[in-house]
Amino acid sequence: MNRPKRKKNEGPEVIQLPQKRYYRQRAHSNPHSDHTFDYPYHPDDMVWADLYPNIGDNKVEFLDIGCGYGGFLIELGKIYPDKFSLGMEIRVKVSDYVMDKIKALRGNNPGTYENVACIRTNAMKYLPNYFHKAQLSKMFFLYPDPHFKKAKHKWRIINPSLLTEYSYFLKSGGMIYTITDVEDLHEWMVKHLSQHPNFQRIPLEELMDDPLVEKLYETSEEGIKVTRNKGSNPYHPDDMVWADLYPNIGDNKVEFLDIGCGYGGFLIELGKIYPDKFSLGMEIRVKVSDYVMDKIKALRGNNAGAYENVACIRTNAMKYLPNYFHKAQLSKMFFLYPDPHFKKAKHKWRIINPSLLTEYSYFLKSGGMIYTITDVEDLHEWMVKHLSQHPNFQRIPLEELTDDPLVEKLYETSEEGIKVTRNKGSKFAAIFRRL
Repeated sequence: MNRPKRKKNEGPEVIQLPQKRYYRQRAHSNPHSDHTFDYPYHPDDMVWADLYPNIGDNKVEFLDIGCGYGGFLIELGKIYPDKFSLGMEIRVKVSDYVMDKIKALRGNNPGTYENVACIRTNAMKYLPNYFHKAQLSKMFFLYPDPHFKKAKHKWRIINPSLLTEYSYFLKSGGMIYTITDVEDLHEWMVKHLSQHPNFQRIPLEELMDDPLVEKLYETSEEGIKVTRNKGSNPYHPDDMVWADLYPNIGDNKVEFLDIGCGYGGFLIELGKIYPDKFSLGMEIRVKVSDYVMDKIKALRGNNAGAYENVACIRTNAMKYLPNYFHKAQLSKMFFLYPDPHFKKAKHKWRIINPSLLTEYSYFLKSGGMIYTITDVEDLHEWMVKHLSQHPNFQRIPLEELTDDPLVEKLYETSEEGIKVTRNKGSKFAAIFRRL
């Protein structure tokens, strides 16, 4: 007997939203490079109807400079449906992503999202080509490029040479919103805006009724990432809320630290071997640390009650260990396949170096252990030399560690170790005890 065929859903076709992985590019772009842009000669030459179908005689009033992947921009359009918001983004692929996302949202929700748009341009150069005097009522600078080097501070989007221009385009009573996860940049922006005669800082407590203040923190992709990474480093170990990483840590402390944990293979194995110990991975690379965090989250979701003793954070272990750990807190530290920094001038950047070993010995309890492994013989000899010369460390012969389940795992569980094996490379391990 033939079954009747089910009719296909004849509703409107759903347009797939763009996926970020197809639009990735470097985090920042040099605003002083020679980019190719199309821009109007004068604000009156701008055909806004090409971006906003129903703008009529209205004007853009909200401007999100460096809008990134458009999370805040789109939220802005939802909160203020009767205002027209524009995002400006200098990076090609990122601006393409925002344009494609708005197009898809409009297609899936007819009549909505028609008050937001994005263009690719350089806001440090071309604002006068788009806007009239006193046209804007709000400008947003969310997580701008910090340009850390002093010589590049002139490239910062909030700087003395640009503030008068911003005040020209803002109407009286208009507002500038800034947010960053870099304290030095925050202080820089506050300083220069406060010193400018056309701007006055508003205490946040006076903006309790402003719906945008809360949205600054959570709606942009950069803000979400900062939240996921638990913001900046704690000022002191007592400020660290470990329960955010380990649901059941209680009064226990992290004892195992995997510095430069890579993609987390060894870290996760560590958690399985020692289910009653709490292990932390530190990784400086953004995408790699994101991968480990997401992997642990997925493992916890698929295995209720398991993997709750392992976690990963993105930080620079060469700088911020004192912000996380107390004296003699750790019992094991792992340095698996660290960056060899081959050039002699960069040996000071090696994670095992004389200037850091005393710090490691401070955080390791007496009898605690350091495990190292690399496929670079020169780096192996360097680590062995400096650890052996330090008065607080003593090398343990590998034959004395046959009962240590971690020695074998050093070779095969990390992604780098697996790659070395696949390529028939050599591995050099050395283990030291804290005296």
